[in-house]
Amino acid sequence: MKKVLIVEDNMDLCDIYKTLFQINGFDVKVSVDGFQGIMDAVEFKPDIVLLDIMMPNMNGIEFLQAFRKNTSLDAPIVILSNVTDEKLLKEAVEGGARAALLKADYSGSALVEKVKEYLSV
Repeated sequence: MKKVLIVEDNMDLCDIYKTLFQINGFDVKVSVDGFQGIMDAVEFKPDIVLLDIMMPNMNGIEFLQAFRKNTSLDAPIVILSNVTDEKLLKEAVEGGARAALLKADYSGSALVEKVKEYLSV
């Protein structure tokens, strides 16, 4: 069973994503901010991380820096945000994100399919 870590502060979205991924056979862990996400990543050892950029305590860019610097995990990190600032998205990809996806462009089922693509499931 593949593991997905969702680092997102919008609890409604977390519930939707978690349910959809679970229905599709994934083990899912949700973190409500980047700081909690780092701790959960170390413990949960996800196969992929879906990461929002705008969050309290530690934003997505700070998460990327801390994840790459302080863990030995090699999970792909995919930005999933409604941020459209090209400079910020470029910074995320340069910081180690595999891709940056706009939440508005992906229904829940389309997101699951995209994650399956990234994991070759």
